[in-house]
Amino acid sequence: MNTNGELQHSQLTLLHDELGRLIFVDATGHQHHDVEAIRAFPITDPEHGISIVTREGKELAWVDNIQTVAEPTRGVLEGTRFPLKSDEDVRRLADHRALVIDAHGVRYLIPDLQTLDPGSQRLLERYL
Repeated sequence: MNTNGELQHSQLTLLHDELGRLIFVDATGHQHHDVEAIRAFPITDPEHGISIVTREGKELAWVDNIQTVAEPTRGVLEGTRFPLKSDEDVRRLADHRALVIDAHGVRYLIPDLQTLDPGSQRLLERYL
């Protein structure tokens, strides 16, 4: 940890238990079992924005850039996805806007679909 109490990415450790569930080991060595690595928006930027959260949704760590994380934890993070409960969690709104609700209930407002890069537009169009 640094002097502000923030986790340094070099100290970030993620493991899988015998059932394949994710374990986060914090800087004090405490193991948090059955956590999730959640990709944040924008999902077309897989190198940035991953949150490590408990099943209850409490954030344990934030990773700005996975390139700052040592292997093998980096490999675990590279496989994270942006979770949706169903296709209905992506909704078209008026004025070229859209609302995306992730599996944890976090809402993301896209103010103008037309300003997204072509890859993001294609990805969202499948749900809209």
